[in-house]
Amino acid sequence: MWIAVFGHILSGKFDPVVLRYIVLMAELVNCVSWQLAVDFQMFISIVYSLQEDEVETMMMGYLGLNERCISKTLVMEYILYLILTGAEPLFKKCEANLLQLSGTEPGYLSSAEFELAIETIAPVCNTKVSHVLVEQSIATKQSVSISLSSAAQITSYLILLQQLKLHLEHLHAQPASAELLRFEKGNNGFLEQKVSRAFVQQKMQGEDVSLQDGVDLDWGRELTTRGTSMENEQTGKQPYQQLQLQKWFC
Repeated sequence: MWIAVFGHILSGKFDPVVLRYIVLMAELVNCVSWQLAVDFQMFISIVYSLQEDEVETMMMGYLGLNERCISKTLVMEYILYLILTGAEPLFKKCEANLLQLSGTEPGYLSSAEFELAIETIAPVCNTKVSHVLVEQSIATKQSVSISLSSAAQITSYLILLQQLKLHLEHLHAQPASAELLRFEKGNNGFLEQKVSRAFVQQKMQGEDVSLQDGVDLDWGRELTTRGTSMENEQTGKQPYQQLQLQKWFC
């Protein structure tokens, strides 16, 4: 994937600042002790500040590619995959914000327009660094304007650079017993059940521990979704729905 990223930068599809962005992401990934697949859930919740449903979607996307495996290398490869497929959350968010602030030329921003946009989106970012990155981008493409995609990539880098220290502190501060697991339950409503990493490890080692509400989870096989609340009412099944929990551990 690294080769593909370099290729996109050389061809002009990606702004050169993407490499700087990846370096910052690698620093964040490197500070996490990756033990369980749900460590990825904690990571994206902190770094991307996503909504709950967005965290779920991204988590399932990771598991879909890597099953139950987790490591620094796999996480970095997934981040590169998101960048290459146009699904990187911060890039998408910044581009959507910039689109609302685009000026005279559709899909592009002048240097002045971009500076005004940065003041709105990320007012405390380093303006000197921003100016240098924009000038480099324009010089590389021999244009008087910067594309929205390049502007979004530069903005994402500036935001991540600004927040790097805080993210590192939050990632380092995550306790080993952090709550990791949840399942859904109820009639058209959802009840979160969270358990500690210690519980997960005990279950995986075969120790006799159980959830407080007495739901019997079969940890020897991959759990499957039992159905929606409406399906439960129609079939008479017990009114709860289990997520594919076993995939969340390795």
